[in-house]
Amino acid sequence: MTQISCNGDGDGCGGYSSSLTTTVTEGYTYMIRVGGWGDASMGSGDLQISGPEGDCGGEPCVGDINEDGSVAVADLLLVIDQWGGSGSADINGDGIVDVSDILALVGNWGPCQ
Repeated sequence: MTQISCNGDGDGCGGYSSSLTTTVTEGYTYMIRVGGWGDASMGSGDLQISGPEGDCGGEPCVGDINEDGSVAVADLLLVIDQWGGSGSADINGDGIVDVSDILALVGNWGPCQ
């Protein structure tokens, strides 16, 4: 793995402490290493990881109405519940939930890629 950021005794961090903020990208794997100033260093610490509220910008797959990462029975039940009307189950965006939406859902059945 490639190191993307590092901090040792950052500004305003007394008592051999550090603070670091770095930007990461959804879908990538990162290794987080927490260490001391010397080989024999020991102690306790806090690691806080936070991110943006809500959607991280990824597009849900076609038919994943409830946006749980897969097109499955729960999505099919939403189509049936909204049948003949309009709403989130209008997969093809034609203004009415109908057989075209069921076909789009079934055509994308399974986990989102």
